[in-house]
Amino acid sequence: MNQFIYRCMRTRFFHLPKLSCLAVGILLVTAAFPQNNYSGLLNKDLTPDMNGGQLIGSVLDRLLYGAGFSGSITTVKVLDDADVSLTVSINYVGYTEGYMLVSLTDGSMNALPGFQPQKIPIDRNNKAVEVKLQLDWNAFPRDKPFTVPKLVVLVSKDDKGAHGIRTSFRLDKKFNNPLTAENTVIPAALIPIGSAASLPATLPASGGAPQLTLPQRNVYEVIKNKQMYLLKVDTQVAKPKPIAAQPAVIKTTGTSQPMVHMVASRKLVNPDMKAVSVLHFPLQPASPAPVPNKDPQGPQDQPLSFWGDFIYSDVDFESQDKITSVSLNIYPDKNRSSGIFYYLPIAYDIKYDASKGFYFNMDYGTARTDGSDSKVRMSGTLASGISLYEVQFIKNLMDAYNVQNPGLNLQKPLPLPISEPPVITLGDELKSFGITDVHINNASSITDPVEFSWTTDGTTAAELENLLKANSGIVGKMQIKPQGSGLAVQEIPVRIRLIDEHTFGRFNMTPSDFRSGNWRNETPFPLQLKYLHCMIIDKNRDGKEGPIIYSWNLGDLTIPSKGQVKFNTAAIPQWLDNYKGKQARLWLDYNLIDSCSACNEAVFKTILSSVTRPQLSDIVFRIIPFFEDQKISYMDIEMRSIQGDPAGKTLTTFTPVHITRDSADYSAGKIYLPPGTDPAFDYRVTVVTKEGAEMKSDWITRNSLSVPFGSFQLKELFPSFK
Repeated sequence: MNQFIYRCMRTRFFHLPKLSCLAVGILLVTAAFPQNNYSGLLNKDLTPDMNGGQLIGSVLDRLLYGAGFSGSITTVKVLDDADVSLTVSINYVGYTEGYMLVSLTDGSMNALPGFQPQKIPIDRNNKAVEVKLQLDWNAFPRDKPFTVPKLVVLVSKDDKGAHGIRTSFRLDKKFNNPLTAENTVIPAALIPIGSAASLPATLPASGGAPQLTLPQRNVYEVIKNKQMYLLKVDTQVAKPKPIAAQPAVIKTTGTSQPMVHMVASRKLVNPDMKAVSVLHFPLQPASPAPVPNKDPQGPQDQPLSFWGDFIYSDVDFESQDKITSVSLNIYPDKNRSSGIFYYLPIAYDIKYDASKGFYFNMDYGTARTDGSDSKVRMSGTLASGISLYEVQFIKNLMDAYNVQNPGLNLQKPLPLPISEPPVITLGDELKSFGITDVHINNASSITDPVEFSWTTDGTTAAELENLLKANSGIVGKMQIKPQGSGLAVQEIPVRIRLIDEHTFGRFNMTPSDFRSGNWRNETPFPLQLKYLHCMIIDKNRDGKEGPIIYSWNLGDLTIPSKGQVKFNTAAIPQWLDNYKGKQARLWLDYNLIDSCSACNEAVFKTILSSVTRPQLSDIVFRIIPFFEDQKISYMDIEMRSIQGDPAGKTLTTFTPVHITRDSADYSAGKIYLPPGTDPAFDYRVTVVTKEGAEMKSDWITRNSLSVPFGSFQLKELFPSFK
């Protein structure tokens, strides 16, 4: 089986159907669970190696290094015997200081490569240490079991572990380096899309500009009619036109020479505004001018837009946040001489960290003693997704925009300043559950994380939990009041979702990371990789300096959680990495696979806390073969239980299960089991024979999640079958 998976991954480079490698992902996740008694050593004490050579060596160690250092190891017990690791408890007497160095060796007590020896300081207040020895996946071939003969414990006075008293133990522990998502690298082909196929492998030897085939699609034209995450797009707004210089305005002043005042204008279309604005930027006169005041005065009330005739790509992006987390509508400072422009985030989502997981928690607290429902506190942190990487990206866009508009001098990006703490309103989802009091730890900047919390009862918490599992989530909006007058209150979406691409954001890579290492899926869900995008700044099809996005198709390559990818970097010319002295922006476009129920359950185990939360469990009817012998056409199973209500107060009647064949398992529904309680439900069976006879049983009480049903149960309920 493992060899089949490996071949699938290898041939996936040539684009096998995505279903086959989705199956691979599922198999890899299944294979990743360790076995805790792989060699049959679990809970056993290891036997000291008492052969002549080892015994003499131990005596010599004590003579050479044991002066003033007495003690002995009494037992070494195996606590965990996994295929990839060994955990032991070492009990000792006499030793009050120093270190224990524990290693795995061959039969001659030579340390085995691929296992990092563990060094543990001796605590005089303890009589045992616990040690875990883990194999290095890169040091052993995949899926080839091997045996380690010995475990050696060296007790040393210092932490160098060069000399000390050694004790050898017989081990004969089996190990295996299994083929898992975490230690398997999946090769990824990169198929150029459109103009990317015409990129030259190298730049001209003369140092001149390469002849590039340019993307023909204006990104704004594609996105403007799609659902946006900001204000609704006015689809009647005309396409923006290129900048056109206005006729020179010539004025004469007395006997002096005519003064020429050039005026440039740009018609701006903001997809999140319903109006068209024309901004005029007077150019500096040729004559010397006094040094301007560069103090910032706050944002203007009309934004500039990086939409319009500016960004080009061969891929139709679904939304703006597939490109960046920063709104492409930016606000210049009122003082044009300051060189400052202000930005806003597109949305706020649940914060996620690869090492810490989701910044979201459902705390079921402690049980009430007065019989009332226990309270559940739900809390989390929202993040804008604006990193230094995103700020540099928006600055690169502004640099290109400045070239297109020489009357501008916008160089320094800053977050939009706010005059008071933001206000978050979570939507109708919470109101419909009777939750109106949402506590917000407001931030002082739009880029600061925002903490939120609310309290509800156990029943509502369980319903909200199901809402999050279905990824409907909870949405709302953040209202931001900018500093100064004239600029309206800004509304930014808030999204509390877990199985959502926006929560994890784009996966950005630097060119060096892309070319030198493997990329790993650090989300808890399998992904389908769609595209790799590379953005550079160059002349667009109108001959203007602007952002150009080249893309390569990844064929919906399925990557399981923790799986690694090795990109075919030769498919992307290396000169793109720092074209014209600016680092290219590289990022992955992907979809989450939300059908992994095991992944979903694992996520919720990390965000749920306390012992009072009822465990949601399946009741399964296991139908043993009897339909043919007893001439059964079909049977229906009805079920009822007070445990169908998360609060355990209302009797719930479940949808009947219609069974037309035996030799299968059928889920009759889910019940909520409070900690320390057994299942409690009633069921009754209706049987219809092939002759059309119908029989219905009385209600039967059951206290087990698994219900077998075959000829024996049939005859007990309906004596006519005996």
